Amino acid sequence: LTSIFIPILSSRDLDNNFFHSWLSLYCPYILLSTSHEAIFSLLFPLLLYLWVLLESIIESTTPTQCTSYVLTHYITHLSQTQNQLSSRYVRRALFITFLGLLGFFGTGNIASVNTFDIASVYAFITLYSPFTMGLLLIVKIGIPLLWVGNACNLLIVTTHSRKSLLFLLVLIICDFMALHFFFMITDEGSWL
Repeated sequence: LTSIFIPILSSRDLDNNFFHSWLSLYCPYILLSTSHEAIFSLLFPLLLYLWVLLESIIESTTPTQCTSYVLTHYITHLSQTQNQLSSRYVRRALFITFLGLLGFFGTGNIASVNTFDIASVYAFITLYSPFTMGLLLIVKIGIPLLWVGNACNLLIVTTHSRKSLLFLLVLIICDFMALHFFFMITDEGSWL
């Protein structure tokens, strides 16, 4: 229970804050995990951190690092138009969508809460209480999504991106995915 408050007491350094928030959610996730899900909880935040690190390295080209006047002028122009829609925002939105789906479906099939193994909840509750067990399973589903949200926040802060533009693109991508899904639904045959 006390591990949830670790990020509040940590330093304001972004890397340390990301690490502490991962650690604070790692303990409850491990207690709710069975078998291979513990490996997922180690590798998924590492993947998120490497993605943010690569995006910040791509973004780190500044005019002081360039030697050519033409290149310096071009990069200065790019930094002035950074808040406009560009391919880097589309790339980041696609990665956020992909990582959100990976965090949601990464540990198993969640098509129905009935498919979950209730044995993962027995560490917290031994009596049969379906609402409490369902709440714990929803917390288990939500922890990787919190990791993705924390990585998005770290990305926005380190690359000085516009949050509204980035999440509008994520929303548009998700709308296209939903439309594609709805057009593929048929009223014949089995849906399984």
